[in-house]
Amino acid sequence: MVEKYKCGCGAPRSFGQTDWPGKYFRRCRMELFNSLCGGLPEPITVLDVGGTVEFWKESGMFHKLALTLINVMEQQPLPTVKVIVGDACDLGRFADRSFDIVFSNSVLGHVGGWERQKQMAGEIRRVGQRYFVQTPNQRFPIDWRTLVPFFHWLSPSVQSWWLQTIPIGRYGRAANADEAMILATRVRNLVSREVQELFPEAEVLRERVLGFTKSFIAFHGFDSTHRAGRFGFVPWAEERELIKRQAPPADWKPAQRR
Repeated sequence: MVEKYKCGCGAPRSFGQTDWPGKYFRRCRMELFNSLCGGLPEPITVLDVGGTVEFWKESGMFHKLALTLINVMEQQPLPTVKVIVGDACDLGRFADRSFDIVFSNSVLGHVGGWERQKQMAGEIRRVGQRYFVQTPNQRFPIDWRTLVPFFHWLSPSVQSWWLQTIPIGRYGRAANADEAMILATRVRNLVSREVQELFPEAEVLRERVLGFTKSFIAFHGFDSTHRAGRFGFVPWAEERELIKRQAPPADWKPAQRR
């Protein structure tokens, strides 16, 4: 049960009604994205960095978008979807501000270390007039790769040892030391400070599960009248003000136990 994360459920019912929680959050995220796109002239040109055709098939937004997908794997294009094989950190084939929106969902943690993450963020900001980027939070207590609590907080060497020793979550048991180390180091999730550094002009929202921040959404360039509050996302600036208003007076002291 997730009390602090509510979705208006305006997205089609086929988009994520099963396989909770992953598809549930994607559905709410896409409802927010759809709302932010309100008022933009159609078709809206969108570059999805790291995106897949299947993801957009479920989104219910084909009728309003002209999609370009860039990914390291080959995909079968559709009449309204252009598919390119390429590197998320090198969008040099595209001119500055050549897309209405650059979109990326859970990709930033997969491109390598901090330097490559900075390259990807810089290319997103360069190519798009607007952007919408989601990335998981390293400090969320559940490791989204394995679904094992706290596993992603272990050092790569310790993760690798466990991956070789016993089956870990969805990964199972690694075949050898090289495979185990690849699994342990293939993802670098971000913390809030890093998201702000990568996207300094963005509004950053938190996706919450039972009070914990599961992931971040950084977006910029959209009409500010399309607010995210009704989708259950909490802007950091508003959250800080709420905390200040709820803070106890300076002379407050806790009650003594008897």
